[in-house]
Amino acid sequence: MMRHLDRSGVERPPHFALSTTNEIHTQTFSRPRPPASEPTEALTPEQQALDHRLRQWRQAESEKLNLPLFFVLASTTLRSIVLTRPQTLSQLKIIPGLGHEKIEKFGASIVEICNT
Repeated sequence: MMRHLDRSGVERPPHFALSTTNEIHTQTFSRPRPPASEPTEALTPEQQALDHRLRQWRQAESEKLNLPLFFVLASTTLRSIVLTRPQTLSQLKIIPGLGHEKIEKFGASIVEICNT
């Protein structure tokens, strides 16, 4: 079995050994990214207005509770609310990210915003 020692004399597995020319070849990979789109771009004007109202409400709630925005509601949950536009508390139950506690705490306000 061949031993591979690094410069400090510490034994290393063969795949950690430096090449004999002390060159380290790195290969990089880059993936082209699609251009970032505006999150509300694919929404209808009515959905954009609801999204704006919900985000204003979430901002006010987070300031009132002294919590980060995502502790009130995640952006993905807001998007689900905008797309489904629940009219009742029971319709809120099918939205991912809204558990019993959040529906109890914020449900009435969310439904009110969706119905305006």
